[in-house]
Amino acid sequence: MLMVNLVLWLVLYSAVGWIYETIYHSILEKRLVNRGFLNGPIIPIYGIGAVTVHYALNGIRGNLLFLFLAGAVLACTLEYFTAVLLETLFDMKWWDYSTYKFNLQGRICLLGAVVFGLFSLVMVEWVHPIVKVWTETIPAGWRIAFALFFVAAVGTDTVVTVIHILRMNGRLREIQEAFDRFSDYAAGRASGLRDSIVNGVRETTSDIRETTGVMRDSFMNNIREKTSGLRETTGEMRDALMNNVRVKAGGFREATGGMRDSFVNGMREKTSSLLVSADSLLESLLERFERSEFFSDRIRSLLAISRKQSLRLSRAFPHLRHRRYGSAWAEMKSHLQEPKDEEKLES
Repeated sequence: MLMVNLVLWLVLYSAVGWIYETIYHSILEKRLVNRGFLNGPIIPIYGIGAVTVHYALNGIRGNLLFLFLAGAVLACTLEYFTAVLLETLFDMKWWDYSTYKFNLQGRICLLGAVVFGLFSLVMVEWVHPIVKVWTETIPAGWRIAFALFFVAAVGTDTVVTVIHILRMNGRLREIQEAFDRFSDYAAGRASGLRDSIVNGVRETTSDIRETTGVMRDSFMNNIREKTSGLRETTGEMRDALMNNVRVKAGGFREATGGMRDSFVNGMREKTSSLLVSADSLLESLLERFERSEFFSDRIRSLLAISRKQSLRLSRAFPHLRHRRYGSAWAEMKSHLQEPKDEEKLES
């Protein structure tokens, strides 16, 4: 009967964990939240943790401090490896404690350790002895029947949930591929615009440089011709004229140089502004994915499949992130939060 009792204890503590998580997160969200990986009102990690803590720490009952610390470490270890297992199997990060102080990779945190330590202490010292006696009062036949029923129900729920997640990942892959194609298209357009702007600026700047260079060379040749004729004049007149020419030539150089620098600086500012506009255009194009040809009827149908089940998961794990199809999951989540077409029509 030990295995039968273990099944009953697993289900009982899993249900207690679901009640705790649901109440806590419903208060935070200000609405009823069905927490947990499965559809049913249980969170198996609590049941597995409670039974593990009981068998691992029952021998140190009475040492409250050590029981608290050992329970916190044991429960957090279980939570950490459960997070790693779920992330590996489904490419999803189901919970994230990154915003909490003293967390480890967002999978466990100090606050959770304190809560689990208290739960372990209370469970081992006071709760489980009562549960154990109560379990023994149930007739053996009923215990076996309950255990078989719970194994069948939880097993079915697990299979249904896993199949849904695997199929959802397949849909997310298609959505992500469409989103990536759109992103490449949008990036190509933005990159083309940037290249066109830069090339245009370079060509315009080159033309200006050539024009100012021709003007300068023409002016200097003209000056040389005039100065060669002036060499025959008297020394004083020649010196006066040469000084005048030098002043005018210097003024011309300053004028053309200033004009060129002003133009180049102005073009640099315009180029910078246009490049920023190109980046903004890229962001705008990405936001318009839903209005593009890439957002096909096929993508719409993928977003609508198993809406209820996907919505439950998104609400049960509000910080859920997909490690491979992050953009697709964000797109699906935004659609899940919108009312269905018939609900829109009714409103």
